[in-house]
Amino acid sequence: MTACGSAGVTTRPLAAPATAAPGRPLGGASCGRVRPPATTATPLGAVRVGSTVALATQGGRTLAYAADEDDRAVHVVDVDARKELGETALDGRPSQLMFLPDGRLAVLLRDRSQIAVLEPGVQPEELEKRCTVETPLEPLALARTPDDATLLVTSGWGRALTAFDAARLTRSFEIALPREPRAVVVSDDGTLAYVAHAVGALASRVTLADKTVTPISLREKDANSEAREQALDKQIEGYRKKGDDVPGSVVDQLAEIDREAHPSCQGFALAKSVDPGGRILAPQVLVDSGDPKERAPGYGNDGSSTEAGDVAVIDAASGRPIDASLERAGEDSVWDGIRRETGVECLLPRAAAVDPASRSLLVSCLGLDQVIAYDSLARALDILDLGDGLLADERGRPPLPALRIDMAANPRHAVDPTLALGRLLFHSAGDARIARDGRACASCHPDGRDDSLVWATPDGPRRSIMLAGRVAGTAPYAWNGSEEDLRVHLATTFDRLNGEGGLKSVELDALRAYVESLAPPPSPAVVGDAQVDHGAELFASAEVGCAGCHGGPLATDNRRHDVKSKTDADKSGEFNTPSLHLVGGTGPYFHDGRYKTLHDLLAATRDDMGHTSQLSPRDLEALEAYVRTL
Repeated sequence: MTACGSAGVTTRPLAAPATAAPGRPLGGASCGRVRPPATTATPLGAVRVGSTVALATQGGRTLAYAADEDDRAVHVVDVDARKELGETALDGRPSQLMFLPDGRLAVLLRDRSQIAVLEPGVQPEELEKRCTVETPLEPLALARTPDDATLLVTSGWGRALTAFDAARLTRSFEIALPREPRAVVVSDDGTLAYVAHAVGALASRVTLADKTVTPISLREKDANSEAREQALDKQIEGYRKKGDDVPGSVVDQLAEIDREAHPSCQGFALAKSVDPGGRILAPQVLVDSGDPKERAPGYGNDGSSTEAGDVAVIDAASGRPIDASLERAGEDSVWDGIRRETGVECLLPRAAAVDPASRSLLVSCLGLDQVIAYDSLARALDILDLGDGLLADERGRPPLPALRIDMAANPRHAVDPTLALGRLLFHSAGDARIARDGRACASCHPDGRDDSLVWATPDGPRRSIMLAGRVAGTAPYAWNGSEEDLRVHLATTFDRLNGEGGLKSVELDALRAYVESLAPPPSPAVVGDAQVDHGAELFASAEVGCAGCHGGPLATDNRRHDVKSKTDADKSGEFNTPSLHLVGGTGPYFHDGRYKTLHDLLAATRDDMGHTSQLSPRDLEALEAYVRTL
């Protein structure tokens, strides 16, 4: 099996402070609270993880502050009266928010790479802006340490975990992470942070004192591979006790076991159990992408379910996953038993929390309109179906109507109905017209990006490509450039996924419009970088020849070429020129994912793709630095 991403793990020194725009201080006294806490909303409980909703109380009422990406606003809702009180417009798209200990509201602005610090006013619907604080690219999740002194922020496109002083909002340190970090939780003693990754089949364990990062593999393992791994672990322990170096052959065998295991994706959420010692619960999806060395009738393994919902359980003290939680096959599998009994398949888990009273893990499942309540101690679950807007509690009390904010009342709230339908279809898990096994478009393209997997297909191995910001104007589509029309390409894809009947014409049009509208992640500002400038000169030069195929605003010539990359499983040796736009945040590279990093690609292709054999190591580094800015 192929890896679901394999970015390296390093610790990055604290970057130089960003330059604040006028009126946008970077933290300090200007971010502080102004009003006496007793006069405004008070956070409800000691919640130390971010979410799209934060709760507070004021005047005996429970208030919900909800982040709305479409609206670029925070809505304030009276939960008891089930009434929206007002909203505060933001300068960007909010991803998560969380009350700070003193009652200020920290809101992550995903597209602006900032934290907006707001303070509730005397009227609960009033939120006054105090400051904005710069973060690495695309802040996505928040958490606080148990002493409330440090605020942690993960940045997806920036691949970073950043620590801020929670009172002054000044930056303390920044740590580099693997691809697409998402949710973050902190251990009870405040020494460790655990981070989920949307791709990569891993979580990260960060020691906050020394800033070290340890990757935790969350791949499925069968009994045979577990036994082999345990035997190799004993060998390694023996070598270390003797003070000897571990032979490379042993390391290679461990790596091979890891490659053979089914990878996981959709690591958007984390939750921390309430049991003594603590466990980290990571909803995810285990994937069987098929054997890329062989052609498959469709995408991936055609003989069984290609993707399966799972909850990985990590021991918080040791940082090791519990093997039983990574099983997906067999009668003894916890999650397979749940799936057989209920028919529920959570293929797009997006948020998670633990109810301290029942000790249940609550997982929201995008595409199903359901929240699944897993018993964290037993093999049981409840399903809370939100599709009809009604929900009865566990005591059987009459259901209350869910709050619905009337978006039609304000023209600024309007979402184009075509894009709204396209978004719904893109995330529709379990729609047999799209895929027989229940996959959604977002299964292979989370957030409109890529799952970093290489899939077995009828044409040979194919790596998923990033869609956001890279579709419009890049025809023909697919690695073999077989379709000039995106609508036709979508229909062909659903056919290969064994979809039953396909989508209606109006639905295909809506899905095409949504895919073309997917917003790209924010781009870094690069000004006056001599290395990048040198790389740009090399890229554009006739001697190196990169711009011949990757020129223009989308960095593609929209043609097919043979760059001597054909594998035994490929039907053809000609491949569509992929756009290089945002290529630095993707990977692995080539149609079959043979290169893990951009550096590996540039160093290996030599003269098969352009002419780089004459370049020095310094030139290759400059070329890579420039390509990362595209």
